[in-house]
Formats: sequence, C-alpha cells, structure tokens
Amino acid sequence: MKISFRIIPWILCLLLFIGCHPSGKDKKKGGIAIKQLDSLYIRTNELITTGKFEQGIVLVREGIGDAAAEKNDSMLSRFYWMANLYFRYKSSPQKDSQQYYKVLADKHAQLSGNKKLQSYILNNLVESLYSSKQYDSAINLSTPAFLLANELKDSIALLDLYQLLRLCYHEKGNPEMEFQYLSRSMDIYSVIKNRFNPEGDDKESKKIRFQFMVLLYSMASYQYDHNDFVKSLAYYNELEAMVPERRKPHNPLIYTGKGNCYAKLGRLDSAYKYLRLALERTDTGWVFRRHRSFAARSYGILLAANGNRKQGEQYLQQSLRLAHESKLTNLVTESQLALADFFIDGRQWQAANGILLAVAKGLPPATALELKIKLYGSLYRVYKESGRYPEALHYYTLVKDHQDSLNTVKAMRTMAETDAKYQTGKKNQQIILLQKNNRIQELQLTEARRLRLFYISGTLLLMTLFGLVYYYRRKLQRRELERVKNELELKALRTQMKPHFIFNCLNAIQDLIVTKDYLLSSQYLSKFSRLLRMVLDMADKNFITLQKEIEICRLYVALEALRLKNTFDYSITVDEKLDVDAILFPTLLVQPYIENAIWHGLSNKKGEKRLLVHFEEAGDSIRCTISDNGIGRIAAGQIKAAKIGAEHFESKGTILAEQRMAMLREGLVKDAFVRIEDRYDDNNIATGTTVIIEIVPL
Repeated sequence: MKISFRIIPWILCLLLFIGCHPSGKDKKKGGIAIKQLDSLYIRTNELITTGKFEQGIVLVREGIGDAAAEKNDSMLSRFYWMANLYFRYKSSPQKDSQQYYKVLADKHAQLSGNKKLQSYILNNLVESLYSSKQYDSAINLSTPAFLLANELKDSIALLDLYQLLRLCYHEKGNPEMEFQYLSRSMDIYSVIKNRFNPEGDDKESKKIRFQFMVLLYSMASYQYDHNDFVKSLAYYNELEAMVPERRKPHNPLIYTGKGNCYAKLGRLDSAYKYLRLALERTDTGWVFRRHRSFAARSYGILLAANGNRKQGEQYLQQSLRLAHESKLTNLVTESQLALADFFIDGRQWQAANGILLAVAKGLPPATALELKIKLYGSLYRVYKESGRYPEALHYYTLVKDHQDSLNTVKAMRTMAETDAKYQTGKKNQQIILLQKNNRIQELQLTEARRLRLFYISGTLLLMTLFGLVYYYRRKLQRRELERVKNELELKALRTQMKPHFIFNCLNAIQDLIVTKDYLLSSQYLSKFSRLLRMVLDMADKNFITLQKEIEICRLYVALEALRLKNTFDYSITVDEKLDVDAILFPTLLVQPYIENAIWHGLSNKKGEKRLLVHFEEAGDSIRCTISDNGIGRIAAGQIKAAKIGAEHFESKGTILAEQRMAMLREGLVKDAFVRIEDRYDDNNIATGTTVIIEIVPL
C-alpha cells in the first residue's frame, strides 16, 4: 500500500496548526499588535490550507508588511512559511519562490530567538525535503531538528521527526530502518500518553491524540505493505474507535484502509461498504481531494476486478480527475497507471497506450526506479499484445536496464549499510574504550571531591544542627516565659475582681440590716457564704467547669434579687446539648456582665423587669447571652454621671472582664470576644441591652 502521499498532508496540517508564540523580544512590541498579527495569521492559514490560494496570498503579503513594521521576527517567519506553501501548492508550483521563502522563514526564526519557532520551521523543512523526494537531505537535516526538539523536550516535535524519517526510509526501500523509527514513535507515545485526556478539547490533548492517530495509521500501513492484513485491519479498527464521529469525514483513510484490507481478505461486502463510506463521507474540501482520489481508485479497481467494469472505469476516471485537482504529481501518476492497467486487463491497448505514453512523457528524471519499471513493463505488454514487437523490445530492454540498476542500487545500498555498520561498530568500540578511561578518571576525581564535600557538609551540618537546637531552646524558653506572664497577669486580674465582688455583696447585706429586714438578711448571708466559699475554692484556677460557672451565676442573681426585694424576674437556662460537667469555662467571666445588667439596666427602671441568661453551643464555641429589658446603656450612663455622694463608686467589673478577655486570647483559648447590643422599639426608645459572650476552647 502506498502511503507517502496520504501521510504527508496529515503531518503538514499538524505543523501548520500547532503555531508558535512570539518570543519575549517580540512581546515588547505591544500586546494589541501581536493579537492582530495572530488573528491575521489564523485567517491566512485557513485560506491556504483549504486551497483558497489567491485570497490567502493577499493576507500573506499584508501579514509580512505588518510584521516587518512591528519588527516581529517570529510572525515574519510564519508568514514567509505561508508564502512558501502558496508557491508550493498553487496551480503552477514555483520551486525558486518556494526556496526563497523557505530561506527567509528560517532566517527570521533564527533572528527571533524563539527556539520553539525554530523547531517548527526545521520540522517543516524536513517535511518539505521529504515531499520533494530529497530523502537523504531530509535525513541529514533531521539531526539539528532532533537536537533542538530534545533541548526543548518537545515530544510532539520528536514524534513528527520520527514519522518523517520513517517515511524517508520507506521510500528508500529500507524496511528495517522504517520499522525502527516506527517503533521509536510508539515508545515516545507510550511515555507521553498519560499526559492528556483522550476526550479533552484542549490544544495539548488534540495534538497528542492526532499523533497517536498518525501512529496507528502508520502501523496499519506498515502491516498492509508486509501482507499482514489481519493486523493491519486491527489497527484500523482501533483508529476508527478513537476518532469522534464528527471528525470521521476528516479521516477518510480509515475507511479506505479497512476497505482494502477486507478486499485482500476476500470479504467483498465489507470492502464495498467501507470504500463507499470513504467516498460518501469524506470532506469535499481541497485538502481532502487526494484522499477521495485514492478511495475512488481503490473502489474502481475492486469493481473492475469483480466484473463491474463500467462502474469501475467511472471511479478510476474520477480518481484521476481528483488527483489532477490536488496537484500532487505522484498521485496523478499512480491514478494514470491504475487506469492504464484497467484498459490493459480489458485488452483496450490503444487507450492504455495513450495514457502510458502521457505518463512517460511527463515523468520527472528523479522518478523512483520501481515506478519506471512498472510503467515500462506495462508499455512492453501493450506493444507485445498489439504486435508491435520493436517497441515491445525497446521497453523490455528499458525494464531490464532499470531492473539491473535497481538491483545495483540495492546491492550498493546493502554494501554501504554493511560498511557503515562496521565503521559504526569500530567507532563504538573506540568510544567505549575512551569512555572507560574517562570513567576511571572521573571516579578518581569524584572520590576526591566526595571526600572534600563530606568534610564540608559535615561541618555545615553540625553548625546547622547546633543553630537549630539553640534556636528551638530559645523559642521554648520564650514560650514558657510568655505562658507564666499570662498566668500571672490573669491571676492578678482575678484577685482584683474577687474583692470587688465581695465588697458589693457586703454592701448588699449592710443595706438589708440597716433596713431591719433581718429574715431577708439571714437568707442573704447564707447564700453569700456559700457563694464566697465557691469563690475562695477557685482562687488559683483559670478555668472551672461550666456547671460551676452557671451555679455561681444563679447564686449571684438570687442574692441580687433578695437585695432588691425580688423587684425583677430572672431566668438562667442551659441548652440540653451542652455537657456542662465536661466543658471548661473561664472563672467568673459572666458575673460582671450580669451585675451591670441588674444595677445599671434594671434597678433604675419602673415597671416590669426581666433578666434572661442562656448558655448554648454555637459551632465550635460556647455562647452565653445576657439579655435585660432595662433602660439601656445611654440612660444608665446619664444617671451614673448625675450621681454624687457615698453611693457613687466606680464600677470596675466589666473593665476587668474585658482585660481578662484580652488575656484569654493570648493562648489560653482559640478565641474569645464580647458583643454588646442596645435594643430599641419603633419610637427609638431603649428597650434593653443584650450581651453575647463567646469562648472557643482549645
């Protein structure tokens, strides 16, 4: 199966659409200009690759002018490459113009300093040399291309090069090297295949998926050429399963390949089916005409071989027409030879002779010997069957001469390859010997460096360890000092709060005795003694259980209610979810706020008075809400400012509680805060105050 004319467009399309970003030097020219050039390049690429050459060359010239004005070498290189493609694929290819623009594209790629672009141009030059049948030149140029792709670690570029070299060795008739490069391609793909999502639409996934499709097709073609049609069909089936349904019109070689495999295996119904699919479903764009030509030729040959010569001739003629439209010389020649074979099989000697002479007349000097042998062999048969023996003898002589030349070339190639293998083996032995000597010297130097490095590293390691130990010891000392400082400050604050609390309680008892309410004062004194005992028990504790804190609050509120002759209602409630015996809570944190609510909010109010205290769990925190329906903070402040005499004392409770809250936040709890909210009715009259205390334990 001939594969060169089918695989080239795929590789070319990949190289055309991969695109390279401008270098850092070019980016300084302005983001807007670069975006405009990129957009222009994309439109140009679409026109050139879809066969709209005259429209495309207009944009190419515009792009060259704009990129030159911007001094953007990266974009200049890309537009010069588009100009090369124009002169390569237009109706009358101009090789001098192609070469001129190739040189310019390569020159500006080098000036840009953009190695990715340089790699892109080098790969394209290798492909161009392959397409023009300069296989040895393509192989030679692949060396710097490989070096650059390896430097960039560009697996996609390496796959492109391996595919091109495989095709070069295929055309040179060297199946060993062809399979070697095909195997290398599969090795690279097996390394990078896990980097992409097979169903992904990102640029990287599409490129790698495309490369794998090319590899599968190459393996299928290789197996077909070596008559292993079952394996070839298996690769085509895998390829068909991988291509999305919407992309199959752009991959007609799947259907053509499967059709040819089925034909070789004698499964004619399947062969007809897939060859028809190749003709019916292939995209009608210019790029795909070559594929439609190949499909039409295969279908025509199959029809003619199975007795339907009329339809077979129609498809062979269609194949020739599409080949001419694609402007690919090899494709035209192969289509002409297929049609000539059709006429020979039908003993239509004159028609076959006309086609074969036309092929011979237009045959380039660099045509492969195999193709010349096939052409001259067909002419020999035509003239022999027509009774024109002198002409038959002439072409028979040409066949023998070219066959001898081909055998000589193959023999010389074999000798050259054998000699090259010998010289390579000899050089490899010398290299191995030199490498061993160098290795010995390197080991000696490495040992000396290693010993020196060991001493230096050991010294540095000991110094580092000493520094780390010293640093962490100092850090632990600072933490311990900080902890002790916090505890001492917290104790100092508590010792300030306890006298303040006891002083307030004794004042209350004094008031009851003065008013001669001895029963009430006795009850008060009993509860006060119990409360005092609890406070003294907690003298050296930063935290107590939440149950004890709640009990203190209840005793304190009961004392204040007795003192004020039960003039206010109160309620202290606890959420059932709280495990009050297990939760630790800062000692005497809530009492000062309850005291403020009673003495500053409720005591100065007339009418119904209520105090509500509620403990609950709020996420990771313990929340205490103290709510009263007193006169509010503003009115309380005004009353306090107006007071004079013995009963006016500065209330320190809440100030000390706030200081304790700040101390708690310095490592004793995760977080602690108090929020105080004033409540108002619709007439903006104060209806009370709400205090919310939240503690997040460690």
